Amino acid sequence: MRNDDKKVKVGVIGASGYTGAELLRILHVHPYVSVVEMFAYRSAGRKLSEVFPHLSTGYGGCELEAYSLERELRADFYFLCVPHGHSHEIVPFLLEKGKRVIDLSADYRLKDSSLFESIYGVKHTSAELLKEAVYGMPELFYRKIKGARLVANPGCLARAAILSLAPLLMNRLIEGDSMIVIDAKTGVSGAGRKIRDDLMFSEMNEDMRPYSPVFHRHVSEIEQVAGELSDKKPEILFVPHIISIDRGIITTCYIKLSRKNTFTEAKETFAEFYGKSPFIRILAPENLPSVKRIRGSNLVEIAIVKGKDENSLIIFTCLDNLVSGASGNAIHCFNIMNQFDEDTCLSAIIPLYP
Repeated sequence: MRNDDKKVKVGVIGASGYTGAELLRILHVHPYVSVVEMFAYRSAGRKLSEVFPHLSTGYGGCELEAYSLERELRADFYFLCVPHGHSHEIVPFLLEKGKRVIDLSADYRLKDSSLFESIYGVKHTSAELLKEAVYGMPELFYRKIKGARLVANPGCLARAAILSLAPLLMNRLIEGDSMIVIDAKTGVSGAGRKIRDDLMFSEMNEDMRPYSPVFHRHVSEIEQVAGELSDKKPEILFVPHIISIDRGIITTCYIKLSRKNTFTEAKETFAEFYGKSPFIRILAPENLPSVKRIRGSNLVEIAIVKGKDENSLIIFTCLDNLVSGASGNAIHCFNIMNQFDEDTCLSAIIPLYP
């Protein structure tokens, strides 16, 4: 373990949201991190324990500060947990000051600034950094993440979908002209902490509803990465649903394999592809993924099931949208960027049950 004076000094910008809280919860047990700055907007000036009482044990009387470009920065590494459309105003300043950054918003995920602007409805003011930003999927882009100074953390639904498809795409096992159908279910925390009438308890409890079908904002992420992994960009139909649980995602992908490939080959491909990934569990077909088994952890469960014939697959992928889908994955990238063991502190975050 490093001495305290050699720990990485970390700042969290946007610490009053769900992803900020999860970062602080997990970083509290990181042996090589010292959290020296916590910034918020509406909650600036309040103690962290007032906003998140469950963090009072780890952070005592720590106060949330107001962030500004004029202030002197004390940290060397920053996690940005601000709403979409705000990071691209902050990141250039941090990079100019020699800081390294992981952005948990969507601002640097898409390489096409015009596509970002059409989806999120804001002008991108630092589009020149899009080419440099590394998409933060450790299972796919480890080497790029290791040398990066700016990492774009994936969207939670996009991460689940990409993990389901990557082994097949990279090994060209998907039939070229077939459509990939992805059905996704996500907990309410995926919508963030802001107050919305449609997410009130009386509106959401005992309910499940589709939202943004076909044109959900994460589709562009999925398509972009799929295009990087395959010589032919696949056609994807993506339909998410919000369900009345706090956290968790489960996706169901329907795949048609190339005629020369079989279910057995696909199953072996998944086992080999994720064999060294510290957080991914490939399950037997009779043991399907469950949100309760991964809740609160950085674990991902994947099961591959044979479809109606030898050349069709159903892939189930389950992860916690706030951990593996956001803050846990960001810390995974942080570990790689700082040459720590990949599972540092994350292996200590075991699932919550029941």
